[in-house]
Amino acid sequence: MAKYQLNLYKNKNLFLIVGILIIHLFFSVVFSIYKLPFLVVYNLFSVVLYGILLIIHKKKLFFILAIMAFEVPIYSTILGLMLGGHCGSLFFPYAMIPGVYLFAISLDRPLLHYILISLPSVFSVFFLVSWNGTPLYNEILLTTELLSFHRIVCIVISIFLLGYLCIGQQKDLISSQRANKKYIKRLEFISDHDHLTQIPNRRCIIRRVAEMKDYTLVIFDIDNFKSINDTYGHHIGDQILCRLTRRVLSMLPDDAQMGRWGGEEFLVVYPYHKDSVRQNLESIRATIAEKPFGFEEFILNVSITAGVAWSRKQNTFDEIVAEADFLLYHGKKTGKNKVVYPADIM
Repeated sequence: MAKYQLNLYKNKNLFLIVGILIIHLFFSVVFSIYKLPFLVVYNLFSVVLYGILLIIHKKKLFFILAIMAFEVPIYSTILGLMLGGHCGSLFFPYAMIPGVYLFAISLDRPLLHYILISLPSVFSVFFLVSWNGTPLYNEILLTTELLSFHRIVCIVISIFLLGYLCIGQQKDLISSQRANKKYIKRLEFISDHDHLTQIPNRRCIIRRVAEMKDYTLVIFDIDNFKSINDTYGHHIGDQILCRLTRRVLSMLPDDAQMGRWGGEEFLVVYPYHKDSVRQNLESIRATIAEKPFGFEEFILNVSITAGVAWSRKQNTFDEIVAEADFLLYHGKKTGKNKVVYPADIM
């Protein structure tokens, strides 16, 4: 049932054309019963017109809307002239004015176009409200039963079609809002994550660290990464970055965060100062060094060097990063493949 409703409103333009076609067919039968030949012929002509629109409805939506926006008020005006102002035809152009915008709200057209095609309905409303002339059909033919029935039918049809368009538009709006939320989440993810490794980028990790009071900050990079790119190509270097990222993430505790700092440099933040940090970092360093990355034609041995610093109340984030960075480069100069702590250089 839900799927049927979704398709019904998804194709609301098609169902609206079908609905108006059926309405004209219905009125052609009614007017033939009451022996009103001109209205019978006009309604049959409209049935053919909407049948043609039904065939081309996927190609020229705005053209179809314009045809409807002219046909409905013309028909309503003719009904008013033929049957009198009490026949209820006034409700059709009333419903058509907002219907113009609801029917084609998704079309990429200037507002002026909608205003122009809604003018026939506006003129029809003013004419039918102000016209008090005698109906063109002989009043003997216009029984109270016919006028009452026709008025009620016009009201019901107008309310139903306008309600149908409103509900359809509401569903389109809800669908658009859901799609926008998905796009926004995707854009937020893209803006906060590195496109290659899919982990938080520098901006994101800085924002997260700003919310912490005590933490251990680690900067590490891949030893001799430039030579890997120069020897095997950047595509191999990119694979090393991705595979190493997954390996490190699999070994980090759940409360630790990892981000790409830039190039082959990464930043890891532990929200505490504990001996377990040293154990975890040493385990990560050893695992990377001892387990090479295999490719189809060769195997690459990779190692990392890291610098570790602790947050202090008197130090800013930039100062702590600078300390970790200094320790990282100290490790580079003294042999690489190691984790360097402040105490190691005192």
